[in-house]
Amino acid sequence: VKDGFDLYLEKNPDFRSSIHVAVEDSTTSELGRGISAVRRLMGGEKPDAIILALSPLVEALKGELDKAQIPMLSVIGSDATAGMDFGFKFWVQAKREFSIVAQAVVDRGQERVVVIATVQISSIQRRNGFLDALRDLGAEKRVIESLEASSTEELSTLAAKTARLKPDAVVNLLLNGHSGLFARELKRLGYQGPVYGSVVLDDEAEI
Repeated sequence: VKDGFDLYLEKNPDFRSSIHVAVEDSTTSELGRGISAVRRLMGGEKPDAIILALSPLVEALKGELDKAQIPMLSVIGSDATAGMDFGFKFWVQAKREFSIVAQAVVDRGQERVVVIATVQISSIQRRNGFLDALRDLGAEKRVIESLEASSTEELSTLAAKTARLKPDAVVNLLLNGHSGLFARELKRLGYQGPVYGSVVLDDEAEI
């Protein structure tokens, strides 16, 4: 998100001269740090807008941002902005995003599908969106296993379990760092079928 914003400012120098940007960094594992950073910004000179790129951060702060009437622009996979008066999400809804995957599974005749997600809101909502979309197509029984990873240490075990199941397809909804590790471990174990995923898998570091 920051790189995209910097690129826009670089290409639009006139806009750069009229805007002040403050950047704070946070991760899902350092959620408290992110919450403190946003509250610190809100406690000073009121910002005209705040851009957030972590679903748990949006979930934790949306009430405060709405109360302060600060426009919040988010680039997230979950639907955490639902019900906000001042929140806007630059992404499709989780179910709509993964209805495309569900349709592909049906069209390609993939009868045995394993889904793996993690204990994070965007991952869980994408999984639920995929399952709901399959249900709408009358194809929910194609999911033979729905797995959930809560740590890096679990990935090898879950990859081994997935490989033993010999699925026709895998839906990989893990987050940055984990999605690539899981996919590579699956390949090492001999799995050669398709792996569906979110935009996370487009990252060169993951592939």
